[in-house]
Amino acid sequence: MKAGKKKETQPRVRDVENVAVVQKVGKVQLTWEMNAQNVDHIELFGRYRKDEHYWLLDRFPRSVRSVELDLLQLAPIEIRINLVFKDGSWSEGVLIKTNALHKNVVEDEVEGRKIHVYLPDGYNEEKTVYPVIYMHDGQNLFCEKLAFVEHWQIDEAVERLIRENKMGKVVVVGIFNSSKRADEYTPFADRRYGGGKARDFSDFIVQKIIPHVEQKYRVSGNREDRAVMGSSFGGILSLWMGYAYPHVFSMVGAVSPSMWIADGAMLMELATQPKKDIKIWIDQGTREWSDFTRNAVSLLVDKGYTYGKELIYYEVKDAPHNEVAWAQRVECPFIFFKGKPREKCIDMKIDIHILQKFAIGDMEIVVNPIAKYDNGIWYSLYTAAEYSLEPLTGSDGKEIPITAVIDRTGVISFKNDRQVMVKVKYRDLVKTVKVSNPNPPPPPKLKSVDEEKKESAKISKGN
Repeated sequence: MKAGKKKETQPRVRDVENVAVVQKVGKVQLTWEMNAQNVDHIELFGRYRKDEHYWLLDRFPRSVRSVELDLLQLAPIEIRINLVFKDGSWSEGVLIKTNALHKNVVEDEVEGRKIHVYLPDGYNEEKTVYPVIYMHDGQNLFCEKLAFVEHWQIDEAVERLIRENKMGKVVVVGIFNSSKRADEYTPFADRRYGGGKARDFSDFIVQKIIPHVEQKYRVSGNREDRAVMGSSFGGILSLWMGYAYPHVFSMVGAVSPSMWIADGAMLMELATQPKKDIKIWIDQGTREWSDFTRNAVSLLVDKGYTYGKELIYYEVKDAPHNEVAWAQRVECPFIFFKGKPREKCIDMKIDIHILQKFAIGDMEIVVNPIAKYDNGIWYSLYTAAEYSLEPLTGSDGKEIPITAVIDRTGVISFKNDRQVMVKVKYRDLVKTVKVSNPNPPPPPKLKSVDEEKKESAKISKGN
């Protein structure tokens, strides 16, 4: 029997083929071809960047060749298309990496550096040239799945301010950080963190990113319409950039700036540099390094910045150092930059802070009056308020002598006082608050019966 040629067989098709991806706002459309046999149904699994495991997106009949999935905007996702066969087996699955588009945020790149550009509603229909805010740590601004921990929800904050007529429309450019963040964001080298390369990174922003944005998007090229803003290392970088490029930026947002870096070298920079033609917003939570930040604000006041107009400080009771805390107060620096002008202070509250100087020194008692204005901004009055101490009355009806003092920033120095009454005056608003000494002197020692008899006898003998 003559042996014939062995018949060549084609490998069995076990997956979908020729997958096409179309990104839409909040959605992704997937289209594919399928020649596999004995398919029972199709299952799609997804995993966002922060997800530990894949989870089932949806399942479809075997006849389906195109699906549209609702996804988180901007969030990178891996989608696996699996075939489930009639015998219960699975295909290996085709992996797709994609993301849904954001209704207002455009993904872009400048010489390998990713940026997100927030464009306000109506951008494509209007011919307006918009003010622009350049923000550091761009991946933390608009998408929870991109953020290091949490995101700032900047798009929601801006849209809320516009809707409430507290601010006009702006463009926000989020510049992504890199693995060299500590180097690029710090103006001074630190013994622990290294760094000190802010000049090179800032030059890249000024010479590359800003021209790219101004050429591609409808944003103003005037310094009066540019702000730079960031938090933590990004906060101190923003403050330094305002001083290094006052001809580029007119406003700085230093949110929880890491003023402690390089043993507080930025404080020396502020002390030696002349006043710049910029507006400065600085804020800090009391669970951070408030003493460094307060010293920076005092230096700026001494340099001649007009508090409340050119310089604003906001000290937030019990606020920690994270994105959640920053998102809760981010609207205020936006209003300070391009918001509705404030006309009157509508309320004032007083927080009392017990802080430890430089995290290792003596306890410091701070009276922190916070003003709320009709345009929605609020901030610490700091040197704008007037502070005085009022006498308390003892159980005998007599006034208790005051030995404590309070300085122009609301810091109380206790001596022999157990309590003091603080009077805070700002314009027509006056409020008082009773403050207790956290380290009160011991109570006066009570005299024994014998001691009182001896003292009485001495008095009688003297008479």
